Formats: sequence, C-alpha cells, structure tokens
Amino acid sequence: MEQVQTFTGLDVRMEVARMLAFDALILNEDRHTNNILFLYDPFEKTWQLTPLFDNGLSLLSDEKDYTSGTPLSILKRKVKAKPFNSHFSKQLSLYKGPPFIDIDTFFTKLAQTTVDFGRAKQVFEYGRTH
Repeated sequence: MEQVQTFTGLDVRMEVARMLAFDALILNEDRHTNNILFLYDPFEKTWQLTPLFDNGLSLLSDEKDYTSGTPLSILKRKVKAKPFNSHFSKQLSLYKGPPFIDIDTFFTKLAQTTVDFGRAKQVFEYGRTH
C-alpha cells in the first residue's frame, strides 16, 4: 500500500480492506493483483482506484472445483482467498471500518426475491448460520 501511495498519491488502504471483506462475503477466489487496477486521468493528472470487477469465481460458481451435491461445509473449506492471504477470515480481519452492507436488509431481500440464484443463495444462507 505504501508503494501504491508513493506512485499514485492515493491512500487506498480502506478501499482495499473493504474489497477484501466483500471478497470474503462472496467467497471470491479470483482477486489477484491483475484484478486491482487504477485509472489515470492524463488531463487532471490524477489516479483513482477502479470499481470492483471480475467476480466470476465467486459463490462456489466453478462447478468443476465445487461439485453440485457436495455439502457446502466441505466446499467452503476448499475455497482459497487471493492474493494477500489464503484465508478469507484473515483478509476480513483487515477491515476495521463501519459496516458497508446491511446484512439484515440483504437477507430480507434475498428471502423475498423470486429470482432463482441457485446455489449462490444457499452459499449466503449457509454463511449466515455457520
């Protein structure tokens, strides 16, 4: 983070910690350093952290690695975080700020929706109770 601040002038520790906390929530195992980018505005000569992108390997979506029918308790143990630590709980502990997702509202809306989120909904519900 010091090198990023030296190069861009940005202190993005809080934003990166929030990103890692969000990745822990969605079990994103594809957050590598090529998925953390900065945009440069040559006219203003300023940098900014890009919005989150490439969350495709989240919520146990890779059916090759996380076979349907296998208990979620087993599948969740197989997921490895990247790039700073292989444990989501350690990445989550980096975030010390206020909550940025209202979990109660999230689960209320998830329960009320008619959209079929498939296993993703099961993963969220399992994570809330375990």
